[in-house]
Amino acid sequence: MKLRSGFVSNSSSSSFMIYGIEVPVGVFEKTSGFSDNDEDTGDALYNFIEKFCNDYGLTFVSTEGDTYYVGLGEMWEESEGGGVRILDLDIENPIPNHNILIAAKELSIIRPELKIFYGTINH
Repeated sequence: MKLRSGFVSNSSSSSFMIYGIEVPVGVFEKTSGFSDNDEDTGDALYNFIEKFCNDYGLTFVSTEGDTYYVGLGEMWEESEGGGVRILDLDIENPIPNHNILIAAKELSIIRPELKIFYGTINH
């Protein structure tokens, strides 16, 4: 998968927007004990990340490379031409923000920086 800034429209891509934190895959590997580079544990790592995020009510996106974006947001298929997608994220609400910060603490991320991440992933 490749990450591109901006949004494209074709059937083999998905766009995303997440308000949250950037998490290197190594952090998830260390926390879970699974390796992304090992064929036997790669799926187990993905399942761990999915469950971890679900437990905190968060979404995650993986990109080509060693980074995951974890937070509040959405991913969608680009099946129809053009258009604008509006996501109603209440980033002022302390409860979802608190969940992001608790997840970061659980991953031993010191001073997490909340940002907005967006882009397109080609499948």
